[in-house]
Amino acid sequence: MSFLSVSVSETRRRMREKAEEEVEKKPAKLEKNKKAVKKMSIVGKLLQLKYRINETAKEENGWSDDMSSHKSWIMTLISDVRKNNLTKLAREDVQVCNKLWKLYNVK
Repeated sequence: MSFLSVSVSETRRRMREKAEEEVEKKPAKLEKNKKAVKKMSIVGKLLQLKYRINETAKEENGWSDDMSSHKSWIMTLISDVRKNNLTKLAREDVQVCNKLWKLYNVK
């Protein structure tokens, strides 16, 4: 059967069947850990700080004990914020984060 010998009704039938197949498809599943994070949210800011610590470690060709402990503290804080749906950080946490921002301010 060549392309030109296909009737219009046959083409429409194939298009209808194809549309029905597309409707029956299940939507793609998203991974639970893949969540979009707003840049100005608490988690977004903490992630930026974590990335800044990573960049500093790459520039200095290695991890110091301080950098490792700072990064683990940030990761713990991020998991606490996510797990408990926190909208504000404690004053002490904010002060430590500000000190880390000043320490790892790479320009």
